[in-house]
Amino acid sequence: VTGMTFWDFYTEYILHAENLLKKNVRDSLSIDEVRAYYGEHLDQFEKQDVVTVQVLPWQDGRAGESYVLTIDEDSVRVLQEQDDELIAAALGLEVGQEALVELTDGSYLQVTCTDRVDSGHDSFDDVTQAALSQLTTERFDAEVRKRIDAGSHSA
Repeated sequence: VTGMTFWDFYTEYILHAENLLKKNVRDSLSIDEVRAYYGEHLDQFEKQDVVTVQVLPWQDGRAGESYVLTIDEDSVRVLQEQDDELIAAALGLEVGQEALVELTDGSYLQVTCTDRVDSGHDSFDDVTQAALSQLTTERFDAEVRKRIDAGSHSA
């Protein structure tokens, strides 16, 4: 059995202390504060838009066979794992916009957005715990910064 180094002990202690402090912050928050945070940060709770793109492969100056790709909340993660650059380009497009994605073999994909449907955002009931966690972290970080600033000004 290997013993803990002083550094291991220290980092474990700090992590434990941080978790206790965050728990105190979380326990002090009311549901009204969490709901207000959610309302002020709706962009953090947006659902994945449904984006349809036409993809036209190009190699050596020749166009290949085009295909249509639809990206939605159910498919986005799998598609990103398959081709992150293509999906990142597609998600950044509005209807009518195009992007060119260079592949490692020197070929290109011409990506044209043909449709985009705003999916709105998750309901508060669906993301209450996520909103609580984000607000807890925000309040904790603000308190740490405040105390660091106060300590650096008094030194």
